[in-house]
Amino acid sequence: MSDTLGVLGRASVAAQGVQTVYECPTGYGVKCKVQYRGVCGSGSTLAMIIAGMTIFQSGSQATGNIQYSSYDKIYNNATAAADINGSSANAVVAPYIREYMLKAGDQVKYSIAAADYSSFQMDVIGVAADLS
Repeated sequence: MSDTLGVLGRASVAAQGVQTVYECPTGYGVKCKVQYRGVCGSGSTLAMIIAGMTIFQSGSQATGNIQYSSYDKIYNNATAAADINGSSANAVVAPYIREYMLKAGDQVKYSIAAADYSSFQMDVIGVAADLS
């Protein structure tokens, strides 16, 4: 086996439910960040679950609100895609600053509830180190 660097996992299911984005394989340790962007439906909520712990749970969103990760914040209520215009460090979708450590079997998941999103994508970005 060998180390892996880059996008380790990606999911883009926008329907209600829990989706697994990445699971750390046996024999590996992972240091990662997440990035995501979604367009909410009426009353949509989003939770991010890493290694069994809910990292955040958004409140109910209005139709068309944009939820996304940026350098140092998670935005839950941008009112339009035009708000993500690259005019500042926080006006661009980027890997969230927090780093997470995973052991074999740990998963990165998200949960959409109350209403489907019209679009959604989450990436797990980092390094999976071969521990053998």
